Amino acid sequence: MKKVLILLLVVALSVAILAGCESAGSSKYNVDLTKGGELGAFDFDTLTELQKTWTLKSGGTSGNVFSIWNSNNSTVANGITVDTSSAGWASISQKLVLRPNSYYKVSYRFTTSSMAAFEEDKPFVGLYVGFAENPDFNILDDKPTEQRTSTNNGSAEYYFKTTNTREVTRSVNVGTEELPVVVENAALIVSDVLLSSPQDVHVSVGAAAIASVEVNGVALTDALYSVRNGVLTIAYEGLSGGLNTVSLTLQDGSRVAFSVIAPETQAKEPPAEGAGWGDILFYVVGSIEAAAIILLLVLVIRRRRIAKRGK
Repeated sequence: MKKVLILLLVVALSVAILAGCESAGSSKYNVDLTKGGELGAFDFDTLTELQKTWTLKSGGTSGNVFSIWNSNNSTVANGITVDTSSAGWASISQKLVLRPNSYYKVSYRFTTSSMAAFEEDKPFVGLYVGFAENPDFNILDDKPTEQRTSTNNGSAEYYFKTTNTREVTRSVNVGTEELPVVVENAALIVSDVLLSSPQDVHVSVGAAAIASVEVNGVALTDALYSVRNGVLTIAYEGLSGGLNTVSLTLQDGSRVAFSVIAPETQAKEPPAEGAGWGDILFYVVGSIEAAAIILLLVLVIRRRRIAKRGK
């Protein structure tokens, strides 16, 4: 009976891993927290409407810097254009309430021509998404996500972890007051920006009775995992950046292991007090899928051999 149980567990785990750790019960995750228009963050017909949700700032008169980009398509969101040729810098910001000490993902879509220094031979920064509480976030880190080359329908994303602060001001920036920029031909359109909360890992374990869960050799507390209706949920806080080895100890003493990947940490401190990226989307990709399944099968074969020797 134990052999059958372990085989069923292997199949269940394999299916869950190949499915990318998707399952029911995760509806509160991967939800965009941005306040915007019907189809996107900047899907408004006029700047007046947009400014009810977003705060616009720049080095010049906002009416000369910002304008609505009309998609002329009822199924495609409008965007916002930014012209810093006379202003040097611009920002589009919005206050959001986030969970303290939690991980989030920022993603955005844009089209831009190449950029150059506002003042000749002076340093500059291009398009980036940061936080007003820490102006250096995402531009002075060792791995910034900043755009300054000609790109058509481009996209970018990064991850961060909040501090104890609940309210943050997320901002879309083009240059800064200290590092102004000119977008050549005044061609920069930000079509959307999203901020979503993370997703925990969900693994189908069927009727397996789990005694404990370890991640990278460290036992998880009850607060970091749960088992309900045959689904094991591991909180994203319980995993670290990179490859994570998850080991389950069953009530009969047998163990099953599998792997998930969390992208490496990309910065050092959270937004309000420094700024740090952590990761949220835990997934299994490429050869890791095969490696995890092979590992599970090896464990089952080993278990069978031990059982045979014990007869």
